[in-house]
Amino acid sequence: MRHDGGDRGRTAGEAPEAVRRRRSECGDGVLDVGGGEQCEADGDCALLDRCVACACVSGGGTTTTTSTLPSVSFSRDVQPIFTASCALPFCHVGPRPQQNLDLSVGRSYAALVDVPSLECPASARVQAGAPEMSYLIEKLDGAGDCFLLSRMPLGGVLPAADIGTIGRWIREGARDN
Repeated sequence: MRHDGGDRGRTAGEAPEAVRRRRSECGDGVLDVGGGEQCEADGDCALLDRCVACACVSGGGTTTTTSTLPSVSFSRDVQPIFTASCALPFCHVGPRPQQNLDLSVGRSYAALVDVPSLECPASARVQAGAPEMSYLIEKLDGAGDCFLLSRMPLGGVLPAADIGTIGRWIREGARDN
């Protein structure tokens, strides 16, 4: 073992910490051009293009693109995010959930899709097919035309990959699956 400061605990021949870090993955919020990613979000692409499976695809005209990623499932992919980060005591669960938004299992879908936000009644909490028009995304991003009060979840920020999963679920039609 070497004991010369910065590499404390590293054995001879072992890679430094920066080299050992795992490679970026699609949807983790880190653009890894060397790993073949072109984008992590629509904003990384040209004006009319969209980011699909970390590749910029044409958003104009009638071109149809398909993704190799499986569809996002509300019960498998989205609800666990809500359960871990939002459906907590004194937040979005129980007899009097904040903003009358119960995100517990079995109640969250009906409280989200096509339901007007209490903070911004002109916007649906989730507008199926349109994450850019869904108040939920504004609350998770902490920005938007109708954004009010605090970014959610209080006291923290969801990982970009989780926000991406929720956004993809909305873009795919916000199905109750």
